[in-house]
Amino acid sequence: MAETLLDDPQDRYYTALVKGAKDVGLRIYVTDGVVEEVERHINRCVVFSRSGPREWRSSVPFLSTAYALSGRARDGFGDWAERFRGRVSPEEDVRQYLFEMYGVDRRNLLAEADTAPTELRAVVQEVWHEAHERRRVAPGEEELDATTRHRLVAHDVENSVGIIQLRKQASINPLGYRSWWLTLDKIALSLHRELKIRLGGGAPASPAISPDFISQYLRIGPLRTAIERELWAGLPLINDISRYAFLPKELIDRADELRVSHAGLDEHVIRRRVRDDLNEAKLRRGAAAIGGFNEWRSESRVASAVKRAPVRRRPRWKPALTAAASIIRTLCIPYQPSRQK
Repeated sequence: MAETLLDDPQDRYYTALVKGAKDVGLRIYVTDGVVEEVERHINRCVVFSRSGPREWRSSVPFLSTAYALSGRARDGFGDWAERFRGRVSPEEDVRQYLFEMYGVDRRNLLAEADTAPTELRAVVQEVWHEAHERRRVAPGEEELDATTRHRLVAHDVENSVGIIQLRKQASINPLGYRSWWLTLDKIALSLHRELKIRLGGGAPASPAISPDFISQYLRIGPLRTAIERELWAGLPLINDISRYAFLPKELIDRADELRVSHAGLDEHVIRRRVRDDLNEAKLRRGAAAIGGFNEWRSESRVASAVKRAPVRRRPRWKPALTAAASIIRTLCIPYQPSRQK
């Protein structure tokens, strides 16, 4: 949804990813629980767009961040969001949008999840409950009531346990599992490790798969010839959602002020000036404030930390760091198809 704000189709990575997956015959589904969360997020963004500069006490919602970075006026978010859902049946509208635009169909996993062993369900529920507890105590996050937290945990349990049980109903495939939970959630991607710690050797395989793997599979896998050329060219090597993360509310307020000061100009000019000013303002905030966790774990930060550490013997970290940097640069080289047969 956020990518509809991008003018260049080559920048719509997730759109290309989903459409490419459909081109090669992969079937993609969404549960009612996820649809509910998406619709509630849009509604939260609408509330944010109508709030005053001093009324909002929580972090800026994701779609609101993407909308602000596009240079559009905050009070126009509600009209823009109507392309995804209306007022009468908002969740049904979201489902219909996902199906019509991307071919993402509806399928719930409650029946499959209910057939799981009690111990497995209890452990998975415990993992997700702890995860949501940690997320809500983070700075800038609002406190959730018990009912909302319970629903979020229930949705995650349905997705993870449902996929695990769905695999048991299918015949053994020599190429591996055919059912996966496509997600960016780091808890989901590390679920197998948590289950192995709590259940021991009887822990099931991970139900989650990363969009990064799907992207690579579509780029270099045997089915890449089935993808339309423009979609294949637009597939990202790494799916990065961080471009819309870590936007302070002060920058949103700054965008509102700029629109007022530039009133009377052409709307296209206003959007461009707002985008340019936001980019400059983000740079003025410093690399650590903008980069967040990505900056924290960057090569330069690691190198600086190692340099500050006391070294009594001959330093051995330089060769290792140089090798790591070489590997990182190699992985970041865009894939080029070979011209040789």
